Amino acid sequence: MMQRFLGVAWLALLGACTWASGAEMTQLAIVEDGEARNVAWSGPPWKPGKGTLEAAGPDRWLLANRGLGKGDFHITARLSVHGLRKSAARFSIGRGASSFGFEGNHGKIYITGILCKGPRTAGALGPPETAGIEDGKPFTFELSRQGNTTTVKVDGKPVHTVETGDGPLPVLGFEPRRATMRIEQFTVKGTLLPEVYEHDFWSVWFHPKVTPVRTKWHGPFLNLPDDRILTVVNSDGGVRGYTSRDDGTTWQPGEPVRKEGETFQIRDGNADTLLVRTKKGTVVLVFLNIHGQRVSWDYEKQEPKDDIRRFTWAARSLDDGKSWQDVQCIQKGYAGALRDILETSTGEVVVANQNVARNPGRHISYCYVSRDDGLTWARSNGMDIGGRGDHAGSIEGTLEELRDGRLWILLRSYHGHFYECFSADKGLAWTKPAASRIKASGSPGMLQRLASGRLVLLWNRFAKGRPRRVGRREELSMAFSEDDGKTWSEPVILARERGKRQSYPKLFERRPGELWIATWQGNQLFKLLEKDFAGRPAR
Repeated sequence: MMQRFLGVAWLALLGACTWASGAEMTQLAIVEDGEARNVAWSGPPWKPGKGTLEAAGPDRWLLANRGLGKGDFHITARLSVHGLRKSAARFSIGRGASSFGFEGNHGKIYITGILCKGPRTAGALGPPETAGIEDGKPFTFELSRQGNTTTVKVDGKPVHTVETGDGPLPVLGFEPRRATMRIEQFTVKGTLLPEVYEHDFWSVWFHPKVTPVRTKWHGPFLNLPDDRILTVVNSDGGVRGYTSRDDGTTWQPGEPVRKEGETFQIRDGNADTLLVRTKKGTVVLVFLNIHGQRVSWDYEKQEPKDDIRRFTWAARSLDDGKSWQDVQCIQKGYAGALRDILETSTGEVVVANQNVARNPGRHISYCYVSRDDGLTWARSNGMDIGGRGDHAGSIEGTLEELRDGRLWILLRSYHGHFYECFSADKGLAWTKPAASRIKASGSPGMLQRLASGRLVLLWNRFAKGRPRRVGRREELSMAFSEDDGKTWSEPVILARERGKRQSYPKLFERRPGELWIATWQGNQLFKLLEKDFAGRPAR
């Protein structure tokens, strides 16, 4: 089930208490006397028993529906684990990112993520019985933090202490894995995060350092000079711009995009709508019109049918999206999706696109270039990698300008990596496609230069340990480059949805270093701070 970030739900909050440091903390009952109070389920809800909630098997999470912010906290649970032997049953921070496992495959308590000491990502403690954890026997589990020190106790006895820092812990809860788990009590004390999570909220795992963005639409977004945001969406019977002064909480409509004799419609979720504001102040809009489209393919011949069509249109606004002019079709034929647009350092507007080809049936990538703020357009040479099939060829490119003035494009393929091409004339002439060094799963990426000067790449790698046919779009990763793509930081997984998709990312730098990331497949919108992720070792 798809995750949703929600900000309003009713909570039963228990009384406040005072921690040893003197900071006021709030106590929240997640499970009380075996009844779910403030629970966010991921997977089937646990079954009520005699004074317990019970579940067995993997991916059945009982989670607190509020996370903890910075500072001290105290988590307490009364539970039992049945079938403990090598069960991997665990308490987790971040829905698997960091865990205290009651017994792993090696027959010992295991720890992962921030609960490890030093740079390790996983480790083992002693056998569970040395900590008083026995099969089927109820015990009290405690996880607390004072300052930067986090301590785990079992029945009041410390079993593990580690320096973890004092950052927020958005997701907290239990998973039975290969065991049966019964929980009687589960409470958290601390500074509660404002987000309230509902049923199946954590069917998608997110990196602990990302936070939701709550707004009606997921883009595309464009910064305007007066700190407003512009987006273009389907609304009120047409394609029109909306602006917001409060980071998307409220929106004010503009006029629809009009062309005599034409009806316009775009897909929701920014799959193929692009915006850029030029140095001269012109807003250029490029979009695929899905009204009247035909997605027609002869699978026996592996050729596109004659009536296949999805046209590419462009429009300009001289008043920051209030009204539109110079509406024109810049490509007929068929484009599957639009991914990227930029203005170069010398003022060219460049759009990455593709069109269907025949004999053999495939797709070929092109760029469309305007030297007059979107008034007229020219098409580049084709970037063709061959192949045959409805998704074969080069498609859905993302591009950026390098420091030496060349343009660099990364093209989606099904060969296990991106193809790359370079242009020395701002987008009209491109080199022959060649395999890049960036491994990719056959899904589109997003390449962008940030205000800091770094390049950032969002893309789907093959999920580790998963069959390629199902693990192709499960994980959305991010990496940075300080040297124009010669080397990259170690990729960090931002979102994961097992067996489903978190893909087709779009990136919007709302303010320098504040990155908003939307996934069209997955329907997520979240933000992160560049400083929390940049600077990791290059590879």
